Amino acid sequence: MGIVSRDVARMGYGLGSLTRAASSGADRHAVFYASKVGARPLPEGPAPMTAAQKPSELPDAVHENLRSLGTDHLDVVYLRRMAMQPGLVIEDPRVREIAEQLGVTPSQVGLAWVLARSPQSLVVSGTASPDHLRENVEAAGVHLPAEVLRELDAAA
Repeated sequence: MGIVSRDVARMGYGLGSLTRAASSGADRHAVFYASKVGARPLPEGPAPMTAAQKPSELPDAVHENLRSLGTDHLDVVYLRRMAMQPGLVIEDPRVREIAEQLGVTPSQVGLAWVLARSPQSLVVSGTASPDHLRENVEAAGVHLPAEVLRELDAAA
């Protein structure tokens, strides 16, 4: 389509990718920049980053990305999810049992659980094949009864 897409988040990719993206020579109107905000580096901490999601911190992160890229706008800015726990593990025997009872896959149970817990969420899941994509899309139609949601919440 003639558009270059670049994920230019500062965390995880580092300033090197920002510099490469900004200096790639592509016409700015032909480059689609997507970035993440909501975290700041914590090199000596138990995790490589910590939350920076206060309303006063978010504009600073966006402006830092703009400065690093030498551009006046970002096309998409995602708010980084900062839950440091793994969440629901689909290999958990309870998740597999629920999936079997519902006649769906454990992955579909996990996606349905995320959507049921936060209907405003946008789930971006990895997709390795057209069949996997269909499986992921069908998860939106999986209904998890209240008692199942409570069980999954306890498992998370």
